[in-house]
Amino acid sequence: MTRKTKRFIQNNRQLYRFFIGFMFFMGPIAGAAMLFFAPLLGYLFVTAEGFWVHLGLSAIIAAFSLILVQFYFIYWQSSELQFLHLNMNQKAAFLAHLKALIQRSLIFHFMILAAFYRIDVDLKSALFVILAYSIFIAMFYWRYRTYLGNQNRFQETLSAYVFMFAQKIRFVRIKIVLLLMSSGGWLRLLLVFGTYALLFKLANSRIAWEYSIGIGLTLLLLNLFFVRQTFKLILSNIQRTEMFWLTLGPAVLASLYLKAKMFSIALAVINLLIIVVATSA
Repeated sequence: MTRKTKRFIQNNRQLYRFFIGFMFFMGPIAGAAMLFFAPLLGYLFVTAEGFWVHLGLSAIIAAFSLILVQFYFIYWQSSELQFLHLNMNQKAAFLAHLKALIQRSLIFHFMILAAFYRIDVDLKSALFVILAYSIFIAMFYWRYRTYLGNQNRFQETLSAYVFMFAQKIRFVRIKIVLLLMSSGGWLRLLLVFGTYALLFKLANSRIAWEYSIGIGLTLLLLNLFFVRQTFKLILSNIQRTEMFWLTLGPAVLASLYLKAKMFSIALAVINLLIIVVATSA
């Protein structure tokens, strides 16, 4: 697992460098937000009395846990998980992956345990910690079993109904998009839209033009880099499954390459549209 992680980082070293640079660029803002909101989650959970408030906070924990779990499974293929599952036995493989995930989820530990900066150690705060980590482990167990290909009868029945519905609305196209955006594509696309939001915010701010031009150019270059990384990943996913697309016909493969290029061009053009719309407003 350690070698797998190192190999993934080495293959995406350039992306990590820009991502770390981006975090340093936004460090003071992100750090201040974390210091403010991290203790707030546990504080609201302990002090609130309503059922819906607790349900909403649990949903936030579940969503955050799902993001961390999905990020962990970015660099694992289903066949590799199945190999370790058979080689190490079911319980040992699950615990080994869970241990690796917990070691890489420092931000989750900080978000949960930072609540004790504002609350006391009592029964209700202990229940909050137990619930948070239970949700975290449950999310991991769900996604782990899904990637292993183990589905129970309810999931199989639900998948059958979804497939029937998909045939009527041509949901297969979305399945193709999910395939092309696998192996970290959604993370890259999220970084692209994150720079869009920063560009729009910058264009509507009252910062002096000397500083706004410098920051804007930095964001533009950063956005174009993320667009390029997204485009390269989509091409890599197409090439990885090229034999499958060729069985459907050369025209299908050529169409996929064309759509990938048009998609990347559209992402790059949105930069200019944001600046034009924001400055003309």
